[in-house]
Amino acid sequence: MALTKEQIKEFKEAEAEAQDSYDFRNVAYDIADAGDKEWAKKVYKKAEGKAEDYSDFSGLADSIHEQLGDKEWAEKNYKKAEGKAEG
Repeated sequence: MALTKEQIKEFKEAEAEAQDSYDFRNVAYDIADAGDKEWAKKVYKKAEGKAEDYSDFSGLADSIHEQLGDKEWAEKNYKKAEGKAEG
């Protein structure tokens, strides 16, 4: 399903305003949910670059697995989360 011009505008604005991993992850989730998995993947990569702690990597892995079905990429982020876990 192709995105409408309004969706594209909305997602571009949201992506431009995103500041941290959580923001980028939410934008990517919405883009994937609307049907553009390739664009979502690019935004997930931005989220991954901003991820800092356990919750960032864990949430990112959950979202990647759910929205893209990419088990391998999700697993890499779960391992990063494990490395950031405290206690």
